[in-house]
Amino acid sequence: MANIEGAQDEDLRTEVRTLSHQMGMVEHRLNGVEHRLDGVEHRLGAVEQRIASVEATLQHVATKADLHQALNAQTWKMAGFGATMLAATFALARYL
Repeated sequence: MANIEGAQDEDLRTEVRTLSHQMGMVEHRLNGVEHRLDGVEHRLGAVEQRIASVEATLQHVATKADLHQALNAQTWKMAGFGATMLAATFALARYL
């Protein structure tokens, strides 16, 4: 009976040592993951700053609709100026 209990105690000690070793490995890996996570958080901060910079810049950029509207307005101004110049040239040629 004492032999059986001694063997069981030895098996338990071996199991505790194995589990302790495995826990140490898990803690080591967890520290590595935490370190990498810190790096990701740092890079995420840099990405957030770049996004904020892009968003600030985009507020001053014309949209396609804005460009279309400006081009349309400019075209009509040029057409009006051309018609005025044509009428002025015709009047000068006719009456002078």
